[in-house]
Amino acid sequence: MTATALRPLLRHLPDARRSRMYLVDPVLFPYLALLFGLPIVVLFSCFNAAALRRWGLLAASLGLGVLGWMGFLQAVNVLSDTAFALIGGRAVNFAFGIVFYFLQRAHIRGHAFLGGQLVPLRPFYIGALVVAVFMPEPMARVLLGVPLG
Repeated sequence: MTATALRPLLRHLPDARRSRMYLVDPVLFPYLALLFGLPIVVLFSCFNAAALRRWGLLAASLGLGVLGWMGFLQAVNVLSDTAFALIGGRAVNFAFGIVFYFLQRAHIRGHAFLGGQLVPLRPFYIGALVVAVFMPEPMARVLLGVPLG
């Protein structure tokens, strides 16, 4: 009786797993991609995938991270003659952050549905903003994915 009562709720979580660790909510990924670039988002996405033991998700996160970095470099190269080069690159990072959100959303929902813990959003948002404000510009460019030199 219980399984049939929960079937509509589980329809959107086809293969949910619960991790013993706190996971990063994917709603943070576009924000982090905008502030720090895709390497941080890929790191958190791979952490979530490894904690949930989803190796396909881990591989997809790494592959999407490489595509995002190449897209960022392409946007910066196309706009290199203008002052909007980093703005275009950040827009590409934000777009890939949204893709990472949709990639991880169902897995993290399943984790939360089974009683798993997520990192609290408000302190994470505030901490990321404080770090971004006080971060030196060369370090910010390295995190964004701009090659040295």
